[in-house]
Amino acid sequence: MNKSNVLFILATCFLILVLLLMLNNPLKIIIKDSLNGEWVGKHKNSDVILEIKKGNACSLKFNSDSSSKKETFNGDCIVNMNKTPYSFIITNILEVNKSLYSLIKVINKDIIHISEFSTKWKLRPVIFTNENTIILKRNIY
Repeated sequence: MNKSNVLFILATCFLILVLLLMLNNPLKIIIKDSLNGEWVGKHKNSDVILEIKKGNACSLKFNSDSSSKKETFNGDCIVNMNKTPYSFIITNILEVNKSLYSLIKVINKDIIHISEFSTKWKLRPVIFTNENTIILKRNIY
């Protein structure tokens, strides 16, 4: 075998390895539509239900376990995927005159983490901690 054949084989193996790593990367960039659906979880003694609909409409519901207090926010969801974790904003909320700001991290196709919501962009959490993370699982009807 000459030197050029060895280099060709090594380059081909390298390209195949890079291709396999790209296809099997668990941190693939997601498509916004893959977040569509109903997501449920618990946070600070409340049931949390986030429903993301086509066309960016969404609703966020908090049902307190200890009382009959229920809060619902209906608005438009914006997911900014320029940086990770992604920023998540609910705007045009019918029930209040403010937007809600948060972070969202996709764990896999059925689990997402959302930080607690803030009414001001600058006051939203910038990292996920055990205290401020809402773990939501996709609700499969």
